[in-house]
Amino acid sequence: MKHALIASLLLILIAIFLIPIMTQCEQPVTHAFTQGEMNESAAADLKKAELKMADLLKSLHLRAKDYPKAEKKLRAAQNAWASYRDLQIEALWPRTEANCYGSVHGFCILSMKTEFTETRIKQLEAMLSTPEGDVCLSLWP
Repeated sequence: MKHALIASLLLILIAIFLIPIMTQCEQPVTHAFTQGEMNESAAADLKKAELKMADLLKSLHLRAKDYPKAEKKLRAAQNAWASYRDLQIEALWPRTEANCYGSVHGFCILSMKTEFTETRIKQLEAMLSTPEGDVCLSLWP
């Protein structure tokens, strides 16, 4: 009788622990990406951010159309920013041997470029909308 009770308790404990594990295994994985899909997604995110940045730059240039020196400075600043972004990314992954960073390297570069671009977008947005009373922010024409 004592052995039957212990066996019954063991079966109940096994069922309690195994049923949640078995149901987890049966659930489909919905966010599984191949490396190629991850790269495509990262490239799409970068393109979206670059288009937004281009729109902001266009707006800034339109506002400064009567100020050629301001436009020239903005163009120079944007070129310097792009150089900085590219060189900083190269500094993060300095090795030049083929495939030394693995198959995820392209995804990492695209993600980092997107991060830099999103930061630049915030800077450009600040140039377009200086809040009243904040005398230290941009006085873009």
